[in-house]
Parts: sequence; C-alpha cells; structure tokens
Amino acid sequence: MVLLRRGALVKDDPWVFLGDDAPLDGCRHAVVTFSRWQKEGQELSAKLSPRHVGVMLMGEEHADAIEVLGASCHGVGIIVLSMPAFRDGRVFSAARQLRERFGYGGELRVKGHVLPDQLYFLHRCGVDSFEGDERLSVRAWERAMSSFSYVYQPTWDRRPTVMAQRHASTRGDKGGDKQQQRHKKKAQALRENLHKRKHYARQKGVKTTP
Repeated sequence: MVLLRRGALVKDDPWVFLGDDAPLDGCRHAVVTFSRWQKEGQELSAKLSPRHVGVMLMGEEHADAIEVLGASCHGVGIIVLSMPAFRDGRVFSAARQLRERFGYGGELRVKGHVLPDQLYFLHRCGVDSFEGDERLSVRAWERAMSSFSYVYQPTWDRRPTVMAQRHASTRGDKGGDKQQQRHKKKAQALRENLHKRKHYARQKGVKTTP
C-alpha cells in the first residue's frame, strides 16, 4: 500500500491498526475500530495519550458514527475513512462533515480504492492523507492539484469561489483577486514541474504517463 500525506510519500507511518481483540503490545499510535473506540476509548487514551489514538470508520458506519464521534473528535489523533470502492461517495460527505460541521483539526485519511482523479476533490473536502495502491504517487498528486484554477463551491479550504471573485471585483476589492493569483501561480508551477519531468524522461528514453 502507498501512503500520501499532503502530497509527500510516507514510508514510516507511526499509526498501527489494531483489531478488536488485539493487545497494544508496545504500540504507541493505535487506530481501532469505531466499536472498540466506543468501549475502550478512554482506557486507550489514558495508556497512549488522546492524540495517539485513532478511529477507523467503515463505509456503512460513516453516517451514524460521525454523529457520535463528532462531539469527541477533537480528542482523536487520526480518523480513517474506509473507501471499499471508488464509487463510494460517502467518504466525501463524511470528510466535509468532520471538517466543517464538527471542526476536526487532526489527520483525516481515506484508505482503500482511491483513484488519482479523486485526490483533488477529496482534498477539497478536508482529506489530507491517502492510502491506496501504486497508482497514488507524488506525480499523481501534483497533476491533481494543478487541474483546476477556479472553484465554484466553497469548502473548508476557503479558496475564493468564482462568485466571490465576481462580487469582490464589483466592489473593487482586490483581496480575493490576490488570493486567486496565488492559487493560479501555484498551479502553474506544478504544471511546469510536470513538464520538466516529462521532458527529462523523454531525453533519457523513459516512457511517461500522459
């Protein structure tokens, strides 16, 4: 499995998933099921410290579990949303609720069948780490983040929407324009970096993905 966190490959992930009956056995960062967290959450937090305990939510648990977890999510170090199939859109809703409704500020990870084309949209929903197959890479992340220069829907990342920019332009407010220019420059830099990599690869005779 490949782990991407904020666009960087992670080789040594401190988080270890423990089944419902698995002992800690020296584990310092434990991710447990939602049912185990409900039963042993306080005990695990006392042994490891609250920020060293994480919770994994399976697809069928997302809606109900978030209502319970939301009030206590600030004491959890990581929340892992299982994505058994790329068609499972529940992770998008769950991520937005945790970030925007409950104000969760810890690591939010999607694990499972994540497609590179979904990285940008999941990130806008609040996901900052992704665990999946070999299709996840730094190049895939850079390509995804440079795909769109403008956004229409407001999310937790607070990027100015097209409508907000239009209002700002009407009022003569340049603040939104400056922020959008920063996003455009960042996207342009990522595109130029990808172009340089492909040019270098062609010179070396290495096949690259489109």
